[in-house]
Amino acid sequence: MFLSKSIKLFLFSLLLAGSVSAQAQTNFLKARHEQALSMAQGMAKNAQGNDDKAALLDIQASALDSLGQSAQALKLADQALGLASAEQKESSIVTKSAILFSLGRAREALLLLTPVLNGARQAAATVPAAERAATLAGYLPGFTVAVFASVELENWKDALAYLADAESPPEDPDFYPYRSLLYRYIMARANDVALANPALEKRAADDAQNKQSHYGALLRMWQGDDTAPEIARLLAEKSGDEQQDAFAESLFYTGAYARYVKHDSVSARRSLQKLNQLAPYGSVEWVHARRVLN
Repeated sequence: MFLSKSIKLFLFSLLLAGSVSAQAQTNFLKARHEQALSMAQGMAKNAQGNDDKAALLDIQASALDSLGQSAQALKLADQALGLASAEQKESSIVTKSAILFSLGRAREALLLLTPVLNGARQAAATVPAAERAATLAGYLPGFTVAVFASVELENWKDALAYLADAESPPEDPDFYPYRSLLYRYIMARANDVALANPALEKRAADDAQNKQSHYGALLRMWQGDDTAPEIARLLAEKSGDEQQDAFAESLFYTGAYARYVKHDSVSARRSLQKLNQLAPYGSVEWVHARRVLN
């Protein structure tokens, strides 16, 4: 029987929901952030120096933000900034910018982040080309916030520029196929081939062809392939918070493909509904989806 793309997307979301419901009694991501909050609160009681206190406040703020308590998180982030030395302050700025993004204050997040990221770019420009990625990798969380904030402001050129400078530490090689997926999403939103980044374009094509992860399958979906069964199989092979996080990514990018490539708002909203049921605490895709898949 021939199925339309929208029906396939709907069936795929139901398939995901079945896997999610099997572990619905345990929200692994929520538990992880609650544990981080509890540990940081305990360690803060014995913290000595201001930088240690600021770092632990940042951890608490980030955990509270991930748990949906962003207003309270912002107060702790401001306390951290008040304590932090110049060296620690950059980390505290990134934490606060992420919270501002969660609160829907993308412009303020970028205003706060821009000096830090410009400094990272300047530092990367002074090292040998082989060391550039490693220099930028330390700022990955900040570049990630900047990408999504720029997307929400529909500043596609800046979003792509931040994405091009988003580099990953060696222990997280999966970031690059994820970056390719995010690139496809931004280009679909921008709908302007003149903005294409040749290096990111080539990497996205290579990742679609060669990656056997759920990122590769999602990239092939963005090329028009029917990879729903493959994505479901790959997600079923995962467990715990890793599976929940991968479900969140898959639901968001499936919904974004439906809305911005297939112009199927019904399927996009279904993906958002499934995301809300999944409740992937701390997922930037979940925060963003509630603004762009409605």
